[in-house]
Amino acid sequence: MGDLQTLLADIEDTITTAHQLTIALQVCSGMEALAAGGHIHRDLATRNVLVFRYDEADHTLTSVKVRLFPTDVAPSDPINGPFTVSA
Repeated sequence: MGDLQTLLADIEDTITTAHQLTIALQVCSGMEALAAGGHIHRDLATRNVLVFRYDEADHTLTSVKVRLFPTDVAPSDPINGPFTVSA
């Protein structure tokens, strides 16, 4: 379908709270998975959230994923070591 930024521009007046929460939970889940894999996303933005499905009638059918490019991953710091989630 495209990215979340484009979708929100199209439906900003009609998106329900249930849809917003579903999308937020899926983004959080994706960020948690990245952190568990030792990755830190440096550019989380609506343009970097891909929308695979948006169902106006049923929020549970909405599906989004966090897009990660190699340039979005925090590099290691040669002095302080790798960045961590708590940094």
